[in-house]
Amino acid sequence: MPSEDLKFQTLYDHYKESFSRVREYLGIRDRLLVMILIVVTVMMFQIFSPVESQNMISEFISNKIELNKNINFSFICSVIWFIVFALSIKYFQTVVYIERYYEYLHKLEGEISQHYKDGIFEREGKFYLNNYPLFSSWTSVVFTTIFPLLLLFVLSVKFYTELTYSSEFNLLLLIDGIFCFFIVVSTVLYMVLIHLKK
Repeated sequence: MPSEDLKFQTLYDHYKESFSRVREYLGIRDRLLVMILIVVTVMMFQIFSPVESQNMISEFISNKIELNKNINFSFICSVIWFIVFALSIKYFQTVVYIERYYEYLHKLEGEISQHYKDGIFEREGKFYLNNYPLFSSWTSVVFTTIFPLLLLFVLSVKFYTELTYSSEFNLLLLIDGIFCFFIVVSTVLYMVLIHLKK
């Protein structure tokens, strides 16, 4: 039977390992967010300057893979849709993982705090939540509500412009619509999950 000191040390080591894992996923989340913003900016460029964006993006890709002729731009648009879909799914999955891990950290802090009179081991739990500054509340709203709604708005406008400017309904447009639908469903489920937990 392990001693109380050994139990506490094991618990504390597990807490440190869990916290470092959360920090790692926070970095992944931030990188994914930047990548999503870059790709969505490309989509906005396509919405507001369709001819210029087509020329610039086609030329950029042709130069990068050293092609003598331009690639079908509808195919490029579908690849961009796929990239947004893949990044947004991974972003939402990472945020949900972080949220779940924070609940676990709070539980571990509760266990560790029992070994102290003043409950000092509550940095990520009670202390953090009780001393939540206004700016942190604002950024929480930005990440959990405003960003997903803006993402839905831009993607809806992008797909609408594709439908409007397309001369005929084709397979690539159908694929774009499927990706758009998947992103909308994923975003709504993410928002519901995040807001139901609060």
